Amino acid sequence: MGSRVVLIPDLCEAVNDENLVSTISKKTISKFGFDICSADELILRDKSLIDDLKKSDCYFIFLASNDNDQNINDSYWDSSLKLEELVFLGWLINMSINADGDDAVTDGIFPIIFNDLLADKTQMLKIIDDSSLNEWGLIKDEVICNNYVEINKSDVKVIYMKDDGNYQESDTDWHAVGVYCDKYTYDKLRALEVIQQNNNLTHHSSGTPNGAP
Repeated sequence: MGSRVVLIPDLCEAVNDENLVSTISKKTISKFGFDICSADELILRDKSLIDDLKKSDCYFIFLASNDNDQNINDSYWDSSLKLEELVFLGWLINMSINADGDDAVTDGIFPIIFNDLLADKTQMLKIIDDSSLNEWGLIKDEVICNNYVEINKSDVKVIYMKDDGNYQESDTDWHAVGVYCDKYTYDKLRALEVIQQNNNLTHHSSGTPNGAP
């Protein structure tokens, strides 16, 4: 299996470096509307932060959905940041449950399987449908992504335990999510891809401010 950088934010480790958090805190906010305590799942309040960090080891990954339900925190986003300014990288599938959600790669059906129960970390990611993926470990086109969305809707059920001890199926809303990055991050990812050529399949987990404009 060749080397591949997998750009799936849900698989990235949260970065709690105090210096990084302090550096980006004034131009970001958490997706829950609070001050940030780690450099992930952020809302970008000032897009000038992209320029501030262009020479750093930070990688901005943005998620965008055509979901019609607007989150109350969407108003925090810097409205001057346009998708047209960003580089499209591929597709993910997200599951919404009561205004929260997880990726199909961890909780549904996706061309890559992630199993964090395995002792051997090099085997946690396993490609099961390479023909549907692009070089970033993302679904390569919208048609394939929509097919996977429908498979998740029909085949994946989420069950949770209620307070009374009984089990109930959750309402879920599987939907396609576009993955983007800024031009500086794209150049850094290209360089990172070259470095990974002689390594095993891996996912990137350095400081990654990300969110969904």
